[in-house]
Amino acid sequence: MGKNRAISDGALFSVWPLTLLWFVPLLVFALASFVIPTVESLQVRADLPESVRVGSRDLSFPLAVTAHFEIDEQPLLRSKRSGMVTDIQLVEHASLTQGQRLFDLDGEPAFLFLADRPLYRDLARGDAGKDVGELTLFLADTGLLAPGLVGERFTPAVERAVKKWQGRHFLPPTGSMDHRSLLFLPRSVNALESVSVGLGDPVEAGSEIARSTARTARVEFKPVDAAGSLNDFEDAPVTAEFSGQSFVLASPLVPESEVQAFYDALLRAGVDLSDPDQLGRSLVATGIILRVADPRRVAVAPATTVHVSSTGRQCVFLVPEEDEKSPRPIAVPRSAAVIPEIGYVIVPDSLEGREILRAPSHLPTEVRAECE
Repeated sequence: MGKNRAISDGALFSVWPLTLLWFVPLLVFALASFVIPTVESLQVRADLPESVRVGSRDLSFPLAVTAHFEIDEQPLLRSKRSGMVTDIQLVEHASLTQGQRLFDLDGEPAFLFLADRPLYRDLARGDAGKDVGELTLFLADTGLLAPGLVGERFTPAVERAVKKWQGRHFLPPTGSMDHRSLLFLPRSVNALESVSVGLGDPVEAGSEIARSTARTARVEFKPVDAAGSLNDFEDAPVTAEFSGQSFVLASPLVPESEVQAFYDALLRAGVDLSDPDQLGRSLVATGIILRVADPRRVAVAPATTVHVSSTGRQCVFLVPEEDEKSPRPIAVPRSAAVIPEIGYVIVPDSLEGREILRAPSHLPTEVRAECE
């Protein structure tokens, strides 16, 4: 029996090494399965770059531009008489009004006639035609003829209105209109850019007295910096700033109805205008800043927070929550605007106040790959 017990103890002693050889690798593998992911997770967290909180900014997208005006024409004010200037009331850049007294030649006054066509003959009772129609519009504009009496016939009512006009300006009340006293400019003109004569100057019939402001047809804004773009404004109203003044436009693609008023505002402000072609067909205004008229609030983050993948996709990485193993990529539109003066990029509004990684380039390759 003692011998058998000795054999049994010896057999047990010889089995233990085999058991340990089988069990220890299993134990090591089990521990590794638990520890390694934890270490990897800790490793990722330990290597996380510094984070930054996504902020916000009221953005007006200031952009330096030049304004390129296309000119239809620049009408001239011409005298219909010869003589010496004995009185002058022409003022550059001042607003023009229908029927205002412009100047006198040898004591004979000349008045402004804003119309679609000039008068080419003296008009009196019994005359008819489109020029009579223009005269009756003129008399209605100056408050001397009821709008309902406007027409292409020189009626007794028109004659009475002409006499009132003559009496207002201390002229002989003949009832007929001397066409030489009415100097034509198109209705669209509202100011004079330059005056060519002064008091005491001799004037010949047909000579230039003044040059009106250009009649502008279109205007196009062009960024001064080739990298600039009007796309940030979309089609929203913009404010043009120049020489300490501002002018609100319905869109950076200026509607035709606003072009002339904008041009006149630049003139009044003394903005430099150049004629690059020396043909009078285009003018360029400089020193203009465009801004969004109603600045919008956007979420912004440092440009260094944006990772660009090999496929061109752009992402920022959210700092992981406690239950997350690694940072989560959030796509940033490829068209996202950059704000050069502060080195920030516009990110989705949903990120405002969230923590993102400042330098995702430091992340492990497999984490950055999630942005692909």
